[in-house]
Amino acid sequence: MTKMKRLIAIIVLTLTLLPGIHGQNNRVELIKEYEDSLANVTTSRDSIRVMYNLFDLDSQNRRNHARKLMDMVNRHGTRSEIMDMIRQNVNLNHTDSLFLDSMQRSLRDYADSPEVMETRLFVKLYQIENASRNVDWEKRLRNGELSEMFVKIEDSIYKKPEDRIAALYSTVCSMAGLTRGPLMAATLDSLQSYVENVNLPTGAVRNFIYNRSCGIFSSGNNSVKVVETEKKLLNVIDSLSRAYARAGRPYRTLPVNRYISYRRMLQHSSALNDAEIEQFYNEVKQLAQTDSAVARDIAANPIVDVYYLAAKGKYAEAIPMIENMLARNNLQASQRATLYSILYDAAHATGNRSLMRTATEELYPIKLAELETREHYRLNDLRILYQSDSVRAAQSVQSDFARERQMTEKRAHTVIVIICIAALLFLAIFILFLARQRSKVMAIADRLTAANETLIKERNELRHTQDDLIEARDAAKAADRMKTDFINNMSHEIKTPLSAINEYSRLIVDCIPENQRKYLDKFASIININSRLIQTLVNDVLDVAALERKDMSITKEPIFAENICEVAIGNVFDEGRTEAGSEVRLIFLPMHPDVSLLTDPQRVGQVLTNLLSNAKKFTEKGMITLSYTLNSTDKTITFSVADTGSGIPSGMEEEIFSRFRQLDHTTQGSGLGLYISRLLANLLGGKIEVDKSYRGGARFLFTIPTGY
Repeated sequence: MTKMKRLIAIIVLTLTLLPGIHGQNNRVELIKEYEDSLANVTTSRDSIRVMYNLFDLDSQNRRNHARKLMDMVNRHGTRSEIMDMIRQNVNLNHTDSLFLDSMQRSLRDYADSPEVMETRLFVKLYQIENASRNVDWEKRLRNGELSEMFVKIEDSIYKKPEDRIAALYSTVCSMAGLTRGPLMAATLDSLQSYVENVNLPTGAVRNFIYNRSCGIFSSGNNSVKVVETEKKLLNVIDSLSRAYARAGRPYRTLPVNRYISYRRMLQHSSALNDAEIEQFYNEVKQLAQTDSAVARDIAANPIVDVYYLAAKGKYAEAIPMIENMLARNNLQASQRATLYSILYDAAHATGNRSLMRTATEELYPIKLAELETREHYRLNDLRILYQSDSVRAAQSVQSDFARERQMTEKRAHTVIVIICIAALLFLAIFILFLARQRSKVMAIADRLTAANETLIKERNELRHTQDDLIEARDAAKAADRMKTDFINNMSHEIKTPLSAINEYSRLIVDCIPENQRKYLDKFASIININSRLIQTLVNDVLDVAALERKDMSITKEPIFAENICEVAIGNVFDEGRTEAGSEVRLIFLPMHPDVSLLTDPQRVGQVLTNLLSNAKKFTEKGMITLSYTLNSTDKTITFSVADTGSGIPSGMEEEIFSRFRQLDHTTQGSGLGLYISRLLANLLGGKIEVDKSYRGGARFLFTIPTGY
């Protein structure tokens, strides 16, 4: 029967472990995917996110990931990420005192904040823990040092919260080897109460304190305090998990931490009710199904099942598991004592006298040792309290002047000796330092001499280069002035013969008899059109020169917006809004016919004429739409010229406003129309731009103040 029960237990444990193995395979696949994705990320933020996921998933290489992630967040991370990685690295290297010291030094570079303060305190707690490992606290108890620590805490000499927490935890570490009795419990309660009322935003310090408190309460068999503190610890774990989830770290769910808390509470099930026992046991089973580490621990040491069966009074099922675990000889002394205690209760409940005798024989020395330990704890509690009272009494006695004087003299003598030794050491170090600095100064002087010669040479070369640049600049300015003067002179000189050519061509046609005029009229029209094109180019060149020299002025006068548009339409479309033989139709939409402007009509009309000419040039068929809208809020009017032509390539919306810039070199024009239009728009206090959202052609928006 016993063998059958053992077989059933093994099958149950195997079934429990299978989901954990599957989860481990998924974890390995995820690790491989994230390692491969590191080569493809393009930003530092993505690298940090991937590295955090590797850190959370890959427990076997967590120390290596932590080191790399620490370097990455120091260069590209936020301050919260830097603080988090300091705490994670401290967790992984908490026994390395030199590493803790270096982390504490690095924290001095950050301005005070609650998170920085908590991280400093977190490192300090580990430093206190390491420092207390090899201390002879029995000797310090005899010397009264532990009592003095109690008195300082009671007198509230620590002004900063982190200093008081550190002092309380130092006291706890000091007492750990002396007592686990009521005095320790009271000190831990004070420490927890103080930690809960200080602004510690990350929860790292609370997690640390609650973890240590649970261990101490458990070793002292204080079941009520264990359960009470473990529940607080679970709240902190939940808070940390939510914070990690908000930070985009879905794999940082802390399952092992939860498992340890549930296991310890089930060990102290006397402080739990039936519903809590069932709840915590089910939580452990769920963790085993999703986390391989928890599943492996339960398979290797199913003590949680023993705790649960014992708490539920199912001793007959618990006995084979207890015997199997005790036979392995791989248990800690505290676990072995707990199992023998449960075995005794199980044997007593089932009436198994032989098993009860065996458990009694094993428990007797254990219980005797526990009794002696508790008595030792009580004695140490009394010694500490007595010495604390003595220290306080000594502080209040003012008549013991001689003893105080003797101690003062002794301290003064010690201080003088220390100062002398320190002075000699400082002098020796200073001499060595001066000798070393002298050699460094000589080397630096040689390098400075060489650098000075190089700088002098470079300065002379820069002066020659500067002179050449000044000469080239002056020559360029003179050439530009000559070019501008030449263009202006030639433009004025070209206008006169152009007008003569145009007039005489018409005169010749008018002098020809009517029956022969139709043959020459075509050629006269061609001469007229080309003359107008040349005249437009000359006018554009003159306008550019005037605008670039800022010689052009504007004359404001009241005029209706509709009138300006009509004039511009007449300048571009000779035969009205739809020319004969043309497939292009002009649509004019005056949205506000009675809008009056105080502006320069000639310059506004010139811009609209250029925009309409540009639209006509690039529209073979379809329509050109001229409209305007009034914005009463900022007192501006926006003219819109839209066409169904070839449109403007993406990315060229600003390029087309450059001087002499043409998108299609097969079309007529000098490439100055849009350049002049933007200069005129700026002169009028407005702007002109391409509507990038328009599709099916091009639309230009010309905005100027209304002037009123």
